[in-house]
Amino acid sequence: MPTNGRRAAAPRQLRRAAGDPGLPVAALASLKPDDHNARRRTPRSRDMLAHSLRTFGAARSIVIDEDDIIRVGNGTAEAAALAGITNVRIVEADGKELIAVRRRGLSDADKRALSAADNRTAELAEWIPSEVVALTAAGVDLAPYWTPEEQNELASRAGVASVLQLAAGEGDDDGAADDADTPANDYQQFTCALTLDQERTVRAALRAARGIYQVDTTGNALTAALQAWMQQYAREAAADGQTAT
Repeated sequence: MPTNGRRAAAPRQLRRAAGDPGLPVAALASLKPDDHNARRRTPRSRDMLAHSLRTFGAARSIVIDEDDIIRVGNGTAEAAALAGITNVRIVEADGKELIAVRRRGLSDADKRALSAADNRTAELAEWIPSEVVALTAAGVDLAPYWTPEEQNELASRAGVASVLQLAAGEGDDDGAADDADTPANDYQQFTCALTLDQERTVRAALRAARGIYQVDTTGNALTAALQAWMQQYAREAAADGQTAT
């Protein structure tokens, strides 16, 4: 099983849908999850969506690319498998028209419950900060979807997650010491006593900060991280009607 907990992809074999020879059907398991999906279903959201699919049946589309990778609807596909749905009908599209899924035979109460379930399960999904931040490196403009403040918050959360992983001995931490800044006439040095656990956490934080803020020295990483923290603190204090000191 893949490390992300999703099912392994199987070779896709198409067949024609019964009663509609123009729309091929494939095995749901033949589709491949997006390893860089920036949003994930929480267990509660996944289970609620699976319950909705078992109760009302499938009523929305997902989006796959030419390589059968799921680009929109990874959580829906995962929940569908849990609900016992094994097939997916493929509709070729060029993006110039909407594709509507017509469901017949639902009672008025079922229609309203289906709408509520669709919106509620979406609310309970959550963003993966590191994957959202990585979108920028991939050339994605986040401005239409996140404000600068929201992007900073996501970068901060991604940094915290990275620090925790490194502090726990995960990731690329090989135990090597960080490069020390080269003292110069306008440099000052300071020291402080740390326990071994504290030292490990601090080193992990500085390594993460180098990557997040794209700086090349430990001093610059520390400065950038502290400046970001002070700006965030000032914003939170202002929002609370307090004065940052």
